[in-house]
Amino acid sequence: MSIDFKPFTPSNYFKTMHILASDPNQNRRDIDLDELGEGTRNLILLALLRSYAVNLRQYGEEIRGILALEEPEIYLHPQAQRNLFRILREIVSTGLQVIISTHSNNFVDTEFFDSIGLVRKVDDPENKGCQHTTLTLVSKAELVEHCYRTGVPEGKATIENITEYYKSTSNYRLNEAFFARFLILVEGETEELALPEYLAAVGLNCDQKGVSVIAVQGKNQIPKYWRLFGKFKIPMLVFFDNDDDGVDAKGSDNQKRKSNKNLASCFGLQLEQILHGKAWDVVTSENEPATPIVILGKEFETAVKQDYENTRTERTPTYEKIEEEAHNIIKPVSKNQAKGLIARYIARRIHSFMPDYAPQFVKRIAEIVKEELGFY
Repeated sequence: MSIDFKPFTPSNYFKTMHILASDPNQNRRDIDLDELGEGTRNLILLALLRSYAVNLRQYGEEIRGILALEEPEIYLHPQAQRNLFRILREIVSTGLQVIISTHSNNFVDTEFFDSIGLVRKVDDPENKGCQHTTLTLVSKAELVEHCYRTGVPEGKATIENITEYYKSTSNYRLNEAFFARFLILVEGETEELALPEYLAAVGLNCDQKGVSVIAVQGKNQIPKYWRLFGKFKIPMLVFFDNDDDGVDAKGSDNQKRKSNKNLASCFGLQLEQILHGKAWDVVTSENEPATPIVILGKEFETAVKQDYENTRTERTPTYEKIEEEAHNIIKPVSKNQAKGLIARYIARRIHSFMPDYAPQFVKRIAEIVKEELGFY
């Protein structure tokens, strides 16, 4: 006869405990977990696991194991989701491996791109009418190599510093790109807020079709995120204006000229293709991934104004009149404040009497997206 016993493990630890909660708003009476919501129960279990991992580390024992969570965002408010994501990263630092499947942009972060696996269903070439699942991963080394292939000076990007570039500008809107069926990268808030309004007027409801219009907060940030999301094979369109300030008295490039040269180098284009003299133009990046690029000859507001004034009738208000209405309602305190809110107000106001109106360049953007997604 032989005997054995089970070692002390997290699963045994939880099974032998009777856990009670205490609510300070209910005279601290004991509450059974069955009386709590699903989100709270999930957080309690994770808190126990976190405590277990911390205590093991304090006693010098090696922590091993895998924690797998399916859609941990369920039943949690956005703030609780972000807090849980932070806790899970703390658990990872103790030595446990954490695997999450999620539909929430609060559980991914461009800063930690090398820990993200993008799962898709695609058509199976060997079985007609069927699909199979693919997994896309991007390592630091792969992204660094891609940076050098697309215009980054040799030695500037390294495996050691690549995440710092994304950490400095990471935000929750950018994280949404990992869930998009199609991504439109734009410069700033004006395009991010107003463009979906005009796209909806020509039959492209962005949310319904899984399209994200995301601002990168400046023209110089476009190459960075085009490279990242391109490596994750996210279908994409880039949209910006070619505002330029030339060179100074000594012949050196001014800041906007540097930005335009940076974009040209990134996409493998000639500077003249960026600095065209048209109202707008469409080119395709020479560097992979091949990406349609819509470039305005003027800033977004001016381009919309010119197109609208060429389209409207005498019975409809002028662009200046609508813009004045927007300023009176939103009341910005400076010229550049709330530009996105004003642009969105103008779009919605125009659609109140011209529901099908969209600038010509927006119609072209809609055509490109519809073609990529396979509907017309």
